Parts: sequence; structure tokens; C-alpha cells
Amino acid sequence: MAARGNSFAERLSRWETLVSNLEPELSDGEMAHLAPDVVALKELLAQGRSLDQRHEALRAEKQETSTIREQIAARGDRLRRRIGAGLNCRFGFGSETLLKFGFRLRRPPVRKAGRETSNVKSASPAA
Repeated sequence: MAARGNSFAERLSRWETLVSNLEPELSDGEMAHLAPDVVALKELLAQGRSLDQRHEALRAEKQETSTIREQIAARGDRLRRRIGAGLNCRFGFGSETLLKFGFRLRRPPVRKAGRETSNVKSASPAA
């Protein structure tokens, strides 16, 4: 039995089943009127198979391209970080010049008055 879904591969499977089972029957006079449609479907089946193979080849190429892109992005990020470290060394972490090169400034956090700076809570005496 042919596949029931609507994917391209399942459609090709259904078409192939129809063509392969109907071709021997076309020599009879009863179904000769279907011969042009079967020939047209057979041509579409060949085109569909060809496109399906091309689609799979392009999918493999896309996966390879994506892998190379990720590798390039990782190498570029590493080089950018190294250059940023050199610029931080040259100009300082808080220099406005870093903005020109696309880096954010690292400023020390500002502590607000009245807040405890220690995370250790004093133990209350037992009652």
C-alpha cells in the first residue's frame, strides 16, 4: 500500500505505485484512454525524483555551510576579544575611546549610601 501523507516523498511513492501497476494494464483496450495521463505522470515522477535528489544535495551543502559559518563566527569572536583586551590594556577599561571601536566600558559599580556592603548577617542572641 502506498504512503498516505502529503509529503513530497509520499506523493512520489503513490505516483510510482500507480504507474508501475497501471502500465501493464494499458495494453488492454479498456484502459487505453488513460495512457496519455500515465505518460505525463511518469514524466512528472522522473522530474520529482530529480528535484528530490537535488534538494537532498542542497540540504547537505547547507549543513556544511552552516558548520563553516559557526567556525568562522567563533574564530572572529575570539579575535575580537583578544583585540579588545589589547585596547583595554592600551586605553584603560573605562576609556571613552573604547566606544569608538564598539566595546562597552567597564565602570566600577556605584554603591548607594545606607546599604550594607557585607552579606554576613549578625546572629541575634538566643532568647
